[in-house]
Amino acid sequence: MGKTRFQDAWLGEEAYLSWLTPDIKDHYKANCKLCKKSFDVSAMGESAVKSHMKGSKHQQKVRAVRTNPSVFSHFNPKSNAPVSGSQGSTCENPDDRPTPTVSSSASTSKLTVVSLEDQWRAEVLWTMKVVTSHYSYNSCTDVEKLFQNMFPDSDIAKKFTCGEKKCSYILCHGLAPYFKLQQRDFLRGVDSFVILFDESMNKFTKNKQMDFHVRFFDDTVNQVTTRYYTSTFMGHAYATTMVDEFVKLRWGS
Repeated sequence: MGKTRFQDAWLGEEAYLSWLTPDIKDHYKANCKLCKKSFDVSAMGESAVKSHMKGSKHQQKVRAVRTNPSVFSHFNPKSNAPVSGSQGSTCENPDDRPTPTVSSSASTSKLTVVSLEDQWRAEVLWTMKVVTSHYSYNSCTDVEKLFQNMFPDSDIAKKFTCGEKKCSYILCHGLAPYFKLQQRDFLRGVDSFVILFDESMNKFTKNKQMDFHVRFFDDTVNQVTTRYYTSTFMGHAYATTMVDEFVKLRWGS
């Protein structure tokens, strides 16, 4: 079985609202604001959250918070007014609660849930910037800390994680196949194009590498365009081997 990542849906559970947050450094961990610690959820999922909530140390923190009205009001996102010694009035229906307002006598904490789509979009945009600006993968090391310090009020920056390995994964297994399919579909609509190839020894793989480019007239920019298409790696390559590799590409299929 695979590992369980932190689920944003947990943040909507009333039992977890006042203390549960995701660990910004590890998608397989959750963070407790009361205990000020992270715990692993990769094996047990939500059961790990419930187990932490029932723990004696966590329960002690909860009781300590409830005995201090000012602290309790800070951890209770439902509270729209200062909590006094007696229980403040609350709405039975959460949708009927009035819009929170911030004044000198009361402060309101708002829980914002960032969707995975927003997080992924930010990480994909950063990966594309790395490629187009010819940054190294190593330049992505600890970049999330930089963005979190640059944009401390951004919830997306708090969840952004795109280090060296993740950037490489997004590029090789996400963006590259996507743009290759886009290019192949585009070539289907081109009347004619020329295939360029170059075969040489790759010093790192110790195999012969044949690179393929396509050249065609691009109506969108009204000029002849040359684009890299793919590469194939061969062992001891004869002329017939090169032809076979050429045919395997199945252009336009």
